[in-house]
Amino acid sequence: MSKSYRYRGLGLTTKERNAGGRKFTEYQTVYPHLNKLSDLQLLEHLVFLETLEERYKTRIGELSRNTAATKIGITPSSLLKDLNDNSAEIINLKEKLGLFADKEKLSPFQDIEDSKKKFKIYRDNHPLEFKTTCPFCAKIYFMKRRTKDFEPHISPFFDNGGKILHNRPLMELYHKGKLTKEEVSLVLGTSADYVLWLEEKFYKGKNE
Repeated sequence: MSKSYRYRGLGLTTKERNAGGRKFTEYQTVYPHLNKLSDLQLLEHLVFLETLEERYKTRIGELSRNTAATKIGITPSSLLKDLNDNSAEIINLKEKLGLFADKEKLSPFQDIEDSKKKFKIYRDNHPLEFKTTCPFCAKIYFMKRRTKDFEPHISPFFDNGGKILHNRPLMELYHKGKLTKEEVSLVLGTSADYVLWLEEKFYKGKNE
């Protein structure tokens, strides 16, 4: 979250800048998901464009009050084009910022979902950073975390690349009565029942 971001209101008059600052804060209050630097920069640009729209409409109003312009009944096409282009850009920015979404449906976990999408794109574009090699069979596969700064390691809790979590020296201490099943389960990060299951499936007859 970019708590240190400060609204600047560049290109606006002092009066417009003050009004823009209030509108910027209102947007943040109503749409709390706008908390990343990139979002806040876009939000400030949105406020700028909305201020320009007020300028265009004010100018059109001035022309309408002009006697000659009223008789002709025509607003300069260039001014209308600028207004329409500006309005289209405002709509585009609001869509990018998710301001048209139902505020009740804006999830506090949206940042997490956005991060997941960005991570997937990064992982797809940098596969070698997630590559690893099995120390047993030399098979290459790709993990969901970066591995470029790590080396493959044979875990003492999986024999010969097995899939069952256990540790022979640990179980030997259990068999000798130096450790309880609760202490073994604490080391393995399992329940005490799992230790009994290991005893039945892999160490039956070895308990002294």
